[in-house]
Order: sequence, then C-alpha cells, then structure tokens
Amino acid sequence: MNELIELYRQELALVACYKDNTVSIYVDGIYKFFIYAAEIKFFDPLEPRPGDLTGWLTGLKQSGISFSRLQHYQISLKSFFTFA
Repeated sequence: MNELIELYRQELALVACYKDNTVSIYVDGIYKFFIYAAEIKFFDPLEPRPGDLTGWLTGLKQSGISFSRLQHYQISLKSFFTFA
C-alpha cells in the first residue's frame, strides 16, 4: 500500500504540480487514514465501508484538529480515491 501512496505523492507533485507543503499534508492524511483503518478499526483502507471515512473525519474533528487541516484531509481522501 505504501507504493500506491507514493505513486499518489508523485501524481500530486509532478502531474498536478502541487506545492511541496500541500503534497506533504495530503500524503500525511492518507497515511493517517490507513493507520486508522488497519490498526484502530480493522478494515481494508482501499475498500472503506459506508461511514468509515466520515467516522475518521469526525474523530479528527473531535480531537481538536484545525478546520483547515480537516479540509485538507477530506480533499486528500477524495483525490486519493479518485486516483486509486
């Protein structure tokens, strides 16, 4: 799965021409979602069930994460699943 995320990183940096900071935030969000899926909720992160993505984002919101970071993670999930 790390290979797929690294291909996503390349897509963001080389094809979409996102700035390094944006790429870093997006990829960090994907890695965090994969950890949540595998270690906390025990589901395949490439095949989330209804509510898995919302559950992760809701948990982040409740943890006090900034609204802008939450938006970045939400956008990264959308673009990652479009890419994958």
